[in-house]
Amino acid sequence: MEDAERMKKALEDILYNENYKKNALKLADILTNQPYSPKENVIKYTEFVGEHGPFPDTNPYGRRLNYFQKTFLDIYATFALFYITVAVASVIILRKIYSKVRKYLSWKSTKKTE
Repeated sequence: MEDAERMKKALEDILYNENYKKNALKLADILTNQPYSPKENVIKYTEFVGEHGPFPDTNPYGRRLNYFQKTFLDIYATFALFYITVAVASVIILRKIYSKVRKYLSWKSTKKTE
């Protein structure tokens, strides 16, 4: 029920608000009085490319990237490798610390029992 009222209010606002009408007329005037119509632009650029051939500068660099570069898989793989290396190194270091502490505590407890 509330959505229907909101929709009705929005439609009334669009239909009867003078700002919408003024902006729509302004946009229509801009589109009709363009220096070149879109059709003329397409014809002009097509003729230009026909005469002079395609320019490498107009070819976006992204078209030259391979799949891994486009999808950033090379970057993600680098980060994943880095984090895996850090995680493995952390586990190895923590195991060594744990074994040293365990040896120290077992040595200390055996020393007390003697």
